[in-house]
Amino acid sequence: MSSLSTLAISQTLKKKNIPLFTITSFQRLFNIQNTNTAYKAIQRLTNKNIIQPITHGKYMTTELKPSKFSIANFIYTPSYISLESALSHYGILPQFPFTITSITTKKTTTIQNQTTYHYSHISSKCYWGFQSHQSFIIASPEKALIDLIYFHSKGLKNLDIKELDLSLINKKIFKTYLKKINTPQFQNVIKKLNIC
Repeated sequence: MSSLSTLAISQTLKKKNIPLFTITSFQRLFNIQNTNTAYKAIQRLTNKNIIQPITHGKYMTTELKPSKFSIANFIYTPSYISLESALSHYGILPQFPFTITSITTKKTTTIQNQTTYHYSHISSKCYWGFQSHQSFIIASPEKALIDLIYFHSKGLKNLDIKELDLSLINKKIFKTYLKKINTPQFQNVIKKLNIC
């Protein structure tokens, strides 16, 4: 590692198309045994604005510029983009929320750096309905709406159905998804909304 310059490291990250990495994956990629040595190398890269820290032990390259959705998946796993962010991405919700919203089976949390990333906890039995899209994992349009209704039914999210363009929702898929969540509160909200 000692013979590798910051330029060589930068070129390797670019060549291998690695926009996001952890301290562990960095050590593995450049065969660095000593964690302190790795941190010193990362500090040099940071000082030269080749990489930027995201959260503790997690970094992004400045040249490859990963999307905010990719960063959201990366900094808190497992997770997928959903709720307002996914609905906005699909054009179902007209405005784009400032906070990037995700679903996770881990505890609810918010991570703040240049962007605010919020993760809402959901049980593992409700953790489905997502897909890989470009460089990130995101709920399908139907599951993003289901997730929003689910958290609305628990009093954790606001929902104005008139703000949503439901013509972009596949009603057949949506009805299939509805059967998978059978809590009384959720089903009551579905009846009131009269979506189907």
